[in-house]
This record gives sequence, C-alpha cells and structure tokens, in this order.
Amino acid sequence: MVWALQTVHPSTFTGVFCDASNFLFDGLLQFYTQMKQLGKPFEVVFLSCDRDSKSFSNYFGHMPWLAVPFDSDKRENALGALQVEGIPKLVIVGANGMVLQDNAVGTPLNAQKLDSWIAGRP
Repeated sequence: MVWALQTVHPSTFTGVFCDASNFLFDGLLQFYTQMKQLGKPFEVVFLSCDRDSKSFSNYFGHMPWLAVPFDSDKRENALGALQVEGIPKLVIVGANGMVLQDNAVGTPLNAQKLDSWIAGRP
C-alpha cells in the first residue's frame, strides 16, 4: 500500500496478498479516522501493488481514503518515483512534494507525529 497526505502526503504501498499490509491497514485506518475527527489537514492516497484490478477493487473497497486508479500510468510512475521495491511501505510526502519519510512502517502514528510532518519535519 502506498498512502499520501494532502498537507502531508503519507503514501502507502501494499497488496491484498500481504499479511503485513493488512496489519498496517488496521493501524492506519484507526489513525486516519482519529486525525480526521480532529480536523487535521492531511489525506491518504493508496497506490496499489496488487496483481490485478479485481484485487485492487476488492481491497480498496474497504478504505475511506483516496486511491490512484489501478490502470493509471500515474500509479506506475509514482511507484517508480517513490522507489517501491517491497511492501508494505508508508511514504510520507510533504505538501511541497518532498519525501519526509521514506518508509514510516513501524513509526508510531499519532497527532504529535502528524503535526511534525505537517510542519515539514521528518
């Protein structure tokens, strides 16, 4: 999974076939819900590493955030630009498009960390 944020863009790269991705999804979903309730200025964008569009559609159907369409060249370009070689991967991209954290998997996701990313700090 690859997710990206609006003010801070966390990009997550994952696939349905990855148990670790499912674990990351649960934590990110809770974080996303809590931060949206607090009015934090961010968005998550999913970049799929699924093997086919049906798998993408089935998995994305459970997500409340945005996604780059599976068959879009932009998805492939973003995966390459963000150097996604393994999943799951959570890339934090600032509002200026600069990568703040190459892989935030394992980083505690909380309001304090999000505020740091929003301020442009890793």
